[in-house]
Amino acid sequence: MKIDDLPRGSFLYHWMKYCHGTYPKIVEKNFEAFFFAGCQLLAHAGKLFVQRSKPMPCNFFLVILGKPAAGKGRIIDCLKDVIGQTWIQELVTGSVESIEESLDIWRFSYLIWDEMGELGERSQSYLDRIKYLLNKAYYLDRITRGRTTKKTVDIPRRSYYLSVLLAGLPEDWKKIEAKFLGGFERRFLPVTIQRAKLPFEPDEPQSEEALGHLAKLVQMINWMEDKAFLVEADDLSHFQELTLKVDERYWSMIEEYAHKIDAVLKFNLATVEFEKWGDIEPSYHQNIIQSTENNILMDVDGINDVYKIVIDGLMENKNSQNSVTIKDPLPSMLRDGIFYIIRCLQGFIDIADATLNRCIQRIDDFVAETGKRVIGKWDFASKVLSITNADYYKHIIFALEEMQKIKTIVIGKRKQFVVLDTNAKICFNCSEFWNCFKANKEKFLSTDFDPEEEMDCYVEPE
Repeated sequence: MKIDDLPRGSFLYHWMKYCHGTYPKIVEKNFEAFFFAGCQLLAHAGKLFVQRSKPMPCNFFLVILGKPAAGKGRIIDCLKDVIGQTWIQELVTGSVESIEESLDIWRFSYLIWDEMGELGERSQSYLDRIKYLLNKAYYLDRITRGRTTKKTVDIPRRSYYLSVLLAGLPEDWKKIEAKFLGGFERRFLPVTIQRAKLPFEPDEPQSEEALGHLAKLVQMINWMEDKAFLVEADDLSHFQELTLKVDERYWSMIEEYAHKIDAVLKFNLATVEFEKWGDIEPSYHQNIIQSTENNILMDVDGINDVYKIVIDGLMENKNSQNSVTIKDPLPSMLRDGIFYIIRCLQGFIDIADATLNRCIQRIDDFVAETGKRVIGKWDFASKVLSITNADYYKHIIFALEEMQKIKTIVIGKRKQFVVLDTNAKICFNCSEFWNCFKANKEKFLSTDFDPEEEMDCYVEPE
């Protein structure tokens, strides 16, 4: 996915342009993380639903995972820059009772835990209460809690719209998963973020253009304050085979988020026209969206209009003076988004942090003791990791590669290697390795080839 794949002038286009103009290197390294945060924001601003057997809310529960200083806070910074100038409220994290009471007042809110490690340290009774709250909020169900000494809270079904964003270390999320269990943790879409800047590397100044995109985002969100939107669900059965490769406990999560992303991308197409709507005749207005007066989604004061997005109405209308032609990026962006989700679920999220940390320690100890930076793949499994289960070994390898701790290289059926130092100036880390391999295949496959040798011709990866 690239920014230029998004329809120019659309909400997600302005969001990605604003983030890139503010933190260019971090966005370029972590496009998907910022993209999903933008999807969450757009769905929230439009109080978006997708029409399946019945309307399903498209609110996103995101968890951003990464090492310290990887850039998790930069996503939250961009998000707060936008919502701070709109009607969207951020709930203060604290007691469950205070969160519920705040949500009762501010019905269209964000709940952001930028240090979710503190959530994992809470008592089990607190976690049980927050689990109840968020399980209800995920489907916008009724939230009610009677008290004898404090104010009773009763928030009717679909009278609010709550999005949740957690951020922290991978091991923090594992603690939360272990304590919650029972399906709650599978409400959250995991997004990994990788460090893009070296220590003491100066920040790039925010571009003036970024502020223009910020203004557009604020304008769009404020225009949507009294509106809710519905999108018809597509047939996404072509993703079934891919989904079946993931652990069964994640199937429903993948299915739901696939429909949510699909709905957001369709809704994003409509946002291209938002700034024109003030000058468009009502009849043409209906070509883009259809009023759904008989299908009220939100039961709350202040929602004056509920609309149904009609993608066909976004195509060129030759009989209208206000014709619209939009390049449809939906299929490729939806596919890329779902592939990214499945990659996360196939690897890192399935491995307990204690196991992963133990493997990393074994790698570091092996390198320190032997000085080896490259090892045969099978020796790596047996001598370094001490893992004999082939399926589990694949998950471990995937997770370590995602963290850029190791790199696997296969140059022949019996020549499969694992690079234990991904920064070493050796052939396997060189950006020109595969071009060199094609030109010198016999040399690399010979017994004289030394994968440990540092090369003068080494080319740093971009």
